Amino acid sequence: MGCVIVSDIADPVLRFAALTAAGAVALVVVLIAAILLVRAARKLGEWRARRLARDWRPVLAQCAVAAPETFPTLRARERYTFLDLWNHHYELLRGEAQHHLRVLARGVGIAPFARRLLQSRSMRQRLIAMTTLGHLHDTASIATLGALARHRSPTLSFAAARALLEISPATQLPQLLPLIAARRDWPLSAIALALKDLGADTISEPLAHAALEASREASTRPGVPRLVHLMELAHGSAICNDVDQLLRRAEYLGPEVIAPCLRLLNDPRQAHWARQFLSHNVWYVRVAAATTLQRIGGAEDCERLLPLLGDAHWWVRYRAAHALARLPGMAPQRLDELAANTRDRFAAQMLRHVAAEERFA
Repeated sequence: MGCVIVSDIADPVLRFAALTAAGAVALVVVLIAAILLVRAARKLGEWRARRLARDWRPVLAQCAVAAPETFPTLRARERYTFLDLWNHHYELLRGEAQHHLRVLARGVGIAPFARRLLQSRSMRQRLIAMTTLGHLHDTASIATLGALARHRSPTLSFAAARALLEISPATQLPQLLPLIAARRDWPLSAIALALKDLGADTISEPLAHAALEASREASTRPGVPRLVHLMELAHGSAICNDVDQLLRRAEYLGPEVIAPCLRLLNDPRQAHWARQFLSHNVWYVRVAAATTLQRIGGAEDCERLLPLLGDAHWWVRYRAAHALARLPGMAPQRLDELAANTRDRFAAQMLRHVAAEERFA
């Protein structure tokens, strides 16, 4: 009827206005219907998720004790929601309980579904698939994950690398360390958490070897500082000789490597490296050298540290004073004596400041 009325309008301008108004009303009706459908679909999805959680949570909780022998049927349309629920429980539990969860996941055939999700266009689905396959220790997905670890997206590539480390750390870590060194878009803190989970026994030798290998080529040297920072997670005894070799190449590697290498030293026989860099032209290397002598220095280092009390940088003076305070045979009273005998006002202030800290420590 509306169309008939519009067609009866003789004035073209009024007819165009009436058609526009009718179209707008129709568009509003369509949008309202679409919104209602979307809300209905979301409500249905939430209801299905609650039902899935109600049915599966007792089964997943049982995995803390033993792998269940019977469990509810997992429908095809529920598998994606199940992945979220399963991963949540997996990350809450530890040890044997995680093995029970893997047995359950294999029992419901979730691995093939997760592998197919790796080809999804949705980043969220691909990330959940990688997390699941990592937790499942799914060796069949190693090749696909290896390719994704070289993806240009930092989010996708790092998720793939983390899954590979979980699936087979012994074989995958040596292959991924050059990528870890080169990919500055991978957050070092997240990498450190992943390596910490693997344990120092697993990561110490590969890390040290990768750092040395990277230091030998000009094209890979920019990645050495990242690897050296990660070596703080390794066993000190396992990387001792490697740190020595890196410091021998200090002139090629620069202060970004020297400073973290000095922080790795824990053997008094390596104190000569700290003494060598006390006069380095970069202030944070001098800080690292003084801090190292605080740990492994001897009484003979007193005379070497005293000049640093007059350094232009506050942190150098502060660390040098703390190193002096911790040398064998040093006491707060001795720091007061040194402060009284120096002509440098800044050195005297710092010595008194650190002496006060030591008294109240």
